[in-house]
Amino acid sequence: MNQYIARQPIFDKDLKLIAYELLFVDESGMIDNKNDKNQSSLKAILRSAMQDDIKRIVADKFVYIDYTKQILEDEAMPFISPDHLVVEVSSHVGYSETVINALSKIKSIGYKIALDKINVNLPAEEMLDVADIAKIDFMQTTEADRKSLVQRLKSYNLTLLGTNVKERKAYQTAVEDGFDLFQGFFFSKPNIVATKNVKTLSTNHIRLIGELFKSRPSFDALTEVVESDVSMSFKLLKLINSAVFYRSNKIHSINQALVMLGLKELRKWATLIMLDENCQGKPDELIRLALVRAKIMESLCKKGHLNCDAPKAFLVGLMSLLDVMLDNDMANILRELPLDSEITVALTDKSNQLGQLLNLIEMYEESEFERFSPLAEQLKIDTQKLPYTYFEALEWTEQLVKDL
Repeated sequence: MNQYIARQPIFDKDLKLIAYELLFVDESGMIDNKNDKNQSSLKAILRSAMQDDIKRIVADKFVYIDYTKQILEDEAMPFISPDHLVVEVSSHVGYSETVINALSKIKSIGYKIALDKINVNLPAEEMLDVADIAKIDFMQTTEADRKSLVQRLKSYNLTLLGTNVKERKAYQTAVEDGFDLFQGFFFSKPNIVATKNVKTLSTNHIRLIGELFKSRPSFDALTEVVESDVSMSFKLLKLINSAVFYRSNKIHSINQALVMLGLKELRKWATLIMLDENCQGKPDELIRLALVRAKIMESLCKKGHLNCDAPKAFLVGLMSLLDVMLDNDMANILRELPLDSEITVALTDKSNQLGQLLNLIEMYEESEFERFSPLAEQLKIDTQKLPYTYFEALEWTEQLVKDL
């Protein structure tokens, strides 16, 4: 059975990115903690993560990694600095002197302890005493359960982290109830409100995309559009002079930058700059998520058996969260943009191959592997290589975001 690694963001009340959790899962869900083979596999992954430098995929954020009962009983020390790791333990491991001693030892050298799968049947008091963070699954508890747990856990002075928060309404209610941190993909869902003041793309962005997607774009016209927008000009020059492009000579003019990039690359990076400027007031993680999607989709089109255009795949991934950034319906947004019909269909009803590929990546993000595996087989995706493609996309994205 294939095993996968996924990264999920953790936010504070203000939707500031605080940490990531690395999830180690198989096609049926989370890795079975009772399976010796999976124990060995998890240890190997943890060592590998350290050797490959965990900062390349989580930057300066904390990373939550699940420690199984077997790892604790083996007294295995974390491979990552306390400055970057939260040791996560399921409350299902059960109370034992060995487990408590192991957690106490880990905590004594500076690590924070997160106790996962907290429900109405609280774990042993000794487990709560050693923990710093209590994780409560929103899919496994009711709103009444969570209100009760907030009150019952007050005396332990724990940071409360809601997991599997899938809807913005659930996040807002949890903030009111006293939760501190939030994990889930609620942030990537559009919050469309019926109002006359709908956020739209700027005139310059529409002009730029319109020129780029003409059958015969003019570099003079493109230069004029970019030069008329100070912010766009600055970001384009900063981007093309960044480490992502590895230029030996600095580029100093807009026209030089546009010609050097070429149309295929320019379509990518102009769209990225447009998204960045329209993501103000939204979690930065939206840009990261869009970039990861774009890179994975491009890579799968290049490496796989898919009969699709890699640059188009990149653009579909990159624009897949535009509705969330603008809090507007995707179809309404795309009416303003003269995009190829294949891109438009992929972003709206997802009925074509690029749309199915986007669906596949979304399933991977949320660890929905029971649905993921049949679609991956249908698209002839090599699922054994996908975790490596995913990690490459994470590394590439962190480098790019650093340079933006």
